[in-house]
Amino acid sequence: MAVTLAVSHPFVAGAKPLKVFILAGQSNMQGQAKESTLAGLAMDPETKPLCDKLVDGSGKTRVHDHVWIAAFSRTDAWGKTGDAVEKHGKLTVGYGGNTTDAEKLGPELGFGVTMVENLKEPILIIKTSWGGKSLKLDFRPPSGGPFYDHPEEVKDRVTGKGQKITAAEEIAQKVEATGKYYRLMLEHVRSVLADPGKYCPAYDPKEGCELAGFAWFQGFNDLVGPYPTADSGDKKKGGAKDYSEYSRLLACLIRDVRKDLSAPNLPFAIGVLGVGGKTANENTILFRKAMAAPAAMEEFKGTVKAVNTADFWDEKLGELEARKALANADPRKQGRGQRDPQDPYAELRRKLAPLQQELADVKEQKGGGRSKAKIEEISQRIQDVLFTPEEQEYIARNRSNQGYHYLGSAKTYSRIGEALAKAIVEMRAKGS
Repeated sequence: MAVTLAVSHPFVAGAKPLKVFILAGQSNMQGQAKESTLAGLAMDPETKPLCDKLVDGSGKTRVHDHVWIAAFSRTDAWGKTGDAVEKHGKLTVGYGGNTTDAEKLGPELGFGVTMVENLKEPILIIKTSWGGKSLKLDFRPPSGGPFYDHPEEVKDRVTGKGQKITAAEEIAQKVEATGKYYRLMLEHVRSVLADPGKYCPAYDPKEGCELAGFAWFQGFNDLVGPYPTADSGDKKKGGAKDYSEYSRLLACLIRDVRKDLSAPNLPFAIGVLGVGGKTANENTILFRKAMAAPAAMEEFKGTVKAVNTADFWDEKLGELEARKALANADPRKQGRGQRDPQDPYAELRRKLAPLQQELADVKEQKGGGRSKAKIEEISQRIQDVLFTPEEQEYIARNRSNQGYHYLGSAKTYSRIGEALAKAIVEMRAKGS
């Protein structure tokens, strides 16, 4: 991958402590966007200025001379625990995912360029992120208490694969897992702070360093996790969850991080989960409120700020993704939607049904009748019904992952990083 130098900034003269920022969370803090989707920023006049900070005139991703990053993660795969990994250097693409994938990026790019542009001095980012981790268990802070308030109520259970797990085994597993990633986060942060010069050549031992901000971007595992059903008094809303425990635990995490890192007023930005954007379901909306709740607490006034990342969800891409799902529908059922006056895709379903039946018939054929070329040809015709050529180009330039990963959009992740940085800058300005 070829790169160029970053946009230069007129730095303020005079020695200062190195500003250090912590980015922490799960897979969306890792970032699951491919480098190719940076092209999406150039398609939108609103994000073109940010694009120019991340990509040069020839389309190559920039390397940022005044922003260094130390990223910690793990090479997990589905159902398998991988090895711990660490990568550090000047900020550019390649610090997304688990940091071993050279073409992925997350919020760190937008965060870094925005922060250095505002501070006009070198900065160091410490990024600690692991996919599939909850606050309720994995990141559970020390003051959050044990996972089971009443271990005597835990029962033996049988897994979906028929494996019996006794109550004692269940409790032991949870005790071992409770707060493991909170402790790992602190371990990695402290390892960098113990030797800043290893990670940032701009560090001056005479001036030292300053923890200047913390950005938390996590939540999907808690959104779908084992939180109790809310007692709303409305039977129609019986499935709504009570996420107040998440609010309590996040407040505990803020207090504990500040205490454990000896930074009592550390500015703390919460990236409120925004997957689904404006069309999110009821539980997602309830969870967003629970995530944002600590920012409204009196004790955190002026030092904790919630950033609504739903504002940066790509609504156009989300609608195209919803349309894309029609391609995999059962052709025998695809036409039914045309009888539903509330179905916005009724006409599309009607047009797709014969093509999908044709595709199913070809796939069922054996031998020479099951032509790969014919399958590809029908599949393309289905795509042409679903999307205009311009829409297909938009998808190609903006999407590289699933909805729970913000569709793998560099445009979305970079705007989230920019917003988190601006929130911290604002808190620092008010606190100075």
